[in-house]
Amino acid sequence: MELGFADIYPLNPVEIVMELVLQEVDLIMAWAYKVPGFRELDRDDQASLVSTGTKSKILKLLKSVLLRVALKVPRR
Repeated sequence: MELGFADIYPLNPVEIVMELVLQEVDLIMAWAYKVPGFRELDRDDQASLVSTGTKSKILKLLKSVLLRVALKVPRR
């Protein structure tokens, strides 16, 4: 029996991307709070640092997901 795209990805592509983005942001924030001195930074500086790191990760993730969706390649 062969699985179809809908069986592998029960959510639509936008929901998949949003869920993955939220997971990435959570991971980045958890990591950032473990960095010595991060909590002592001003909130704006924290946001700036996290934003810079998050944008790069999210763009890579988005590219990967969109490519898989376009090619209908299952995630490993």
